[in-house]
Amino acid sequence: MADFRQKTGRGKSAKGTGSQILARWTRGDRPALIFVGASLLLGGAGTAYPLLSWILFLLALSAIALVLSRHPWSRLPGVARSGLWLAGSFWLLVLAQAVPLPQGLWANLPGHAVAASVVQAAGLAPWRAWSLAPGRTLESLLDVLPSLAALLLLAVASSRRRISVLRLIVAVGAFNALLGVTQFGAGADTAPIFYGTTHRGVAVGLFVNRNHTAVFLMIAMLLAVLPGVVRLAGRDDGAAVQAARACLVGLMAVGVLATLSRSGVFMLPIALVGAFLLARTRQLRVRDLVLTGVGAAAVMTVLAQTPLAGVLRQRYVSAADDARLDYWANTWLAAREALPLGTGFGTFREVYQTVEPVNQVSPLVVNRAHNDFLEWLLVGGLPAAVLLVATIALAAYWIARARRDATDRLERRTPLAVALAGVLIAGSSLVDYPLHGMAMSMLAGALLGLLGRQSHSKVAPAGNAAPTVPPRWVRMGRIVLVALLALWASAVCWSEHWLRADRPDLAVRFQPLHARAWSAWSSALQTAGDPAAASQAARRALSLSPLDARALRVEGVSRLQTGDAQGAATLLSVGAQLGWRDGVTQLWLAEQGLAAGATGFAVQRLDALLRQRVAFDTVIAVLPPLIAQPEGRHALAEQLGYDPGWRATFFNTAARSRHYALGDLLALLGELRRGPKPPQPHETALVRAYLGKDGRFAEAREVWRASGGRGAIADPGFEEQENFTVATGPYVWQATGMSGVSVRPERASPPLSGRAAAISSSGVASGAVLVQTLALDPGMYRIGFSVLAREPRVARGIGLRLVCLDRAGAAVAALGAEGPQGALPLAWQAGADDLLSASARVAVPPDCAGQRLEITISAQDSGPYSLWIDDATVAALNGS
Repeated sequence: MADFRQKTGRGKSAKGTGSQILARWTRGDRPALIFVGASLLLGGAGTAYPLLSWILFLLALSAIALVLSRHPWSRLPGVARSGLWLAGSFWLLVLAQAVPLPQGLWANLPGHAVAASVVQAAGLAPWRAWSLAPGRTLESLLDVLPSLAALLLLAVASSRRRISVLRLIVAVGAFNALLGVTQFGAGADTAPIFYGTTHRGVAVGLFVNRNHTAVFLMIAMLLAVLPGVVRLAGRDDGAAVQAARACLVGLMAVGVLATLSRSGVFMLPIALVGAFLLARTRQLRVRDLVLTGVGAAAVMTVLAQTPLAGVLRQRYVSAADDARLDYWANTWLAAREALPLGTGFGTFREVYQTVEPVNQVSPLVVNRAHNDFLEWLLVGGLPAAVLLVATIALAAYWIARARRDATDRLERRTPLAVALAGVLIAGSSLVDYPLHGMAMSMLAGALLGLLGRQSHSKVAPAGNAAPTVPPRWVRMGRIVLVALLALWASAVCWSEHWLRADRPDLAVRFQPLHARAWSAWSSALQTAGDPAAASQAARRALSLSPLDARALRVEGVSRLQTGDAQGAATLLSVGAQLGWRDGVTQLWLAEQGLAAGATGFAVQRLDALLRQRVAFDTVIAVLPPLIAQPEGRHALAEQLGYDPGWRATFFNTAARSRHYALGDLLALLGELRRGPKPPQPHETALVRAYLGKDGRFAEAREVWRASGGRGAIADPGFEEQENFTVATGPYVWQATGMSGVSVRPERASPPLSGRAAAISSSGVASGAVLVQTLALDPGMYRIGFSVLAREPRVARGIGLRLVCLDRAGAAVAALGAEGPQGALPLAWQAGADDLLSASARVAVPPDCAGQRLEITISAQDSGPYSLWIDDATVAALNGS
């Protein structure tokens, strides 16, 4: 047996082999390369992939344990010790937020009033943590692991090993740029996407957020030009190397543009100028700056002419409508209420919903403030602000220290690159949340690790004594801490995985402090018909997160099912303070509001449901009857004034239901005209269509004018038309759908301006192509139009008809007809550049309830043709 073990290498020798393999894999560049590479490849996936986060957390803990086992505290670079102190301070703050406090103290903490009302209504345990969601707060312990691991690995690495890591980052940056340009070119439907994202059709690379991609590419640009990162034939200077650097920087700059990130493109000049300064091989001269400025201006001029530049300009034009402005205002409101202590790390989502106005609700849930500084102030209060200032101050100190102690070109320029990268990250953090992604968090830590001097880790203790070995309790403490964090990471990530897999029962087993998992489990139990178990799970969720609207609703409904109507009403009423997101709660509140005559309160709840597309068809049908009530009209006008996405659907539903009197509808439109978003004619098109179908043409005209219509004809210049519908009501242009004829609104060519109706015909068709139903008062009118065609003969083939309609909407006779097919006799007048104008006079009799204005074409022997119609006019000649 011994011989067999010796021949096969089994037994004790196997352990030796395993140790040797482990030693080889943790020697040299490999730990840093493995961790950095895995973070860049997997860390951009976001929170939708918790198992990928779990892998990275375990890798980060392994890296931290490896560094601390090989480098005693006294031999760690100063920047590494600073990083450990900062991480420890953050962990202490997180743990402090999770410490239970007596009810009297907790309920009176700033920002806890709403949560206190929930706790009181639900009758929960009196002692509670400072944080409003202690389970989620404790999950924040893991947030610093990627950055801390990268900082330690890079801080103790030699210059050669750092170069290897920098080359890896640059290589991944180039790959991201190529992939991003491919994604942009392929479009939203066919783009190769690695992780699910809402940013389709633009460059995201290996990330799910285009803003994070842009920041990463700009940092990679700075690192690509550092001495020694790009080498050709063993050299890191010379024209060929500079050309290679320029190509890399240019590729990644194009990648930034392809993200269409406003903040990324705004900061791109900083990265380009920084890359130029870092890449210079000689002393900077004025001539170099001038040439650089001229070259940059030339490049920007060329780029400004591309279609991509047009898309970017449009994004900047729409920046004023960006929802971030609302996020910041709401977050600042909540932060002021929660100062000086904050609401607890990880509580942003629940707290934000308590201050989110109904007019900003949408199907998308706001998970971040899109400003990390504001969010930190909200969740961490002044202690977090102090910690953030300390982090920035220490980073600035180590940048200055590294610059002062530099001995070669790489060491002199690395601090400058780190400083510029810090500016880019801080700028992005003002409008987004880059450091919440594991890839960017790791990269930030790696940049700080570059500031550690390798010589520090090589200094031997005085007297050439052996390195100081930490006491046994210190070593055991490190092992226990790493093991606990590994277990916690596993529990958190696997719990989130099972929750996303719709298995909340497994999620709560893995992580008993997961409030959202308990909430989901309570809802599932209630659906399964077990109110007692549902109540127990809901109370567990509320004990962990009092602001959980779903858990509060489940508890309220469970009390209803068990006969406690008063307790249920109390809980569900308190749910009104938790925002607008729980559909069942909002439905119950709306019903109670309508029953109590609080129509405004009810309409707000119904508005929230419609904005989230919850029970849309059922909810929208509740609103039209409210038009008959003065309070209902006022409430509807107020909510419609915010221009919700269901506004046009409301008028269409009202038109179909006909649960309104015309006077009430006109009164609602009148209130809307006095509001911030006056009604538009297209919104009441279906109302007018039903009125026209009933022969109520004069009433259709009243609705049109109340909706903002002016004059005697709608859209005479075809400026408002997106398309020409085949069937619609009065005061809307419609196409007849004639075979062989195409009619479309397009931007016209000179001498016409704006938009016009472009007509293309095969030359065979004859008859009406565009019509509009009117309701003219009896009297004399002048009707005309302008036409632009290559041949005057073709233009003069355009005709006009005005057909009288009876009360049933049927055609009675063509008014003023003298030409063939009832056409009006036109007087033509030539203008500049082949533009012709035509007009006719026509009398509308008293017995003509409505009229159909028709623009006609005639067949042409010359074959297919095209022309433009514009400036259709109907003007009263006798003051009618």
